[in-house]
Amino acid sequence: MNTTPFLRPVPVLASVLWGLALSLALWPLPAARASNPTVTKLHSRTQTPALNDFFGWSVAVSDAWLLVGEHGSDDLGNNAGAAFLYDARTGRFRARLTPDDASAVDAFGASVALCGNLAVVGAPFEDGGGAVYGFDARSGKQLWKLESNQAGEGFGVAVALSGRRLLVGAMLATDNGQAGGGLAYVYDLSGPAPLLAQTLSREGNAAAGARFGGAVALCGRLALVGCDQGNTSPQGFAYL
Repeated sequence: MNTTPFLRPVPVLASVLWGLALSLALWPLPAARASNPTVTKLHSRTQTPALNDFFGWSVAVSDAWLLVGEHGSDDLGNNAGAAFLYDARTGRFRARLTPDDASAVDAFGASVALCGNLAVVGAPFEDGGGAVYGFDARSGKQLWKLESNQAGEGFGVAVALSGRRLLVGAMLATDNGQAGGGLAYVYDLSGPAPLLAQTLSREGNAAAGARFGGAVALCGRLALVGCDQGNTSPQGFAYL
């Protein structure tokens, strides 16, 4: 059953963020790891490298995999996009991910997420409304595709995975008649195909251009959705 819960806003306060950043900066690290970190530089594997390919625009990591999006790749059309998988232990290139129906201006790779062997890639301009694709990281094979049901909503501009749940942002969606108010969608991945479980919106306070869903995060049953324009606060909100 699809429901539309309202999320409560969490004001983005500079003092809170500063305190968190300071706490993390002062957190003790093992001496060897802190002074001698291992750094591996990953390179794009696009076949036609060019300015504004945007390799590294989006990144994700799991125990076994690294996933890097390059939504400006032109290999399959102007700004069709691509994503690249690497071995998390060695940094070696493993696979180039592209959708079965790739076309120009899809911006595939604008968002990426990983959980176990599932790789998810967003293409927010696919067919005008956006799409999200699931891949088996071991084989690079496309498993499924989720499509927008609203033209121009930017479906897939942000994606997040946690266990068997997928959260997709659509920051340009019309919410309660408000263009660009934004929505976010929760999918259940426990079955053979993703199933829409919930549609998330602001707490009965839709506003044109609010861009709810421009950033998303998941951990267990907690969903955090960014709304960088808001309507009562020019600084924006994050909704939990």
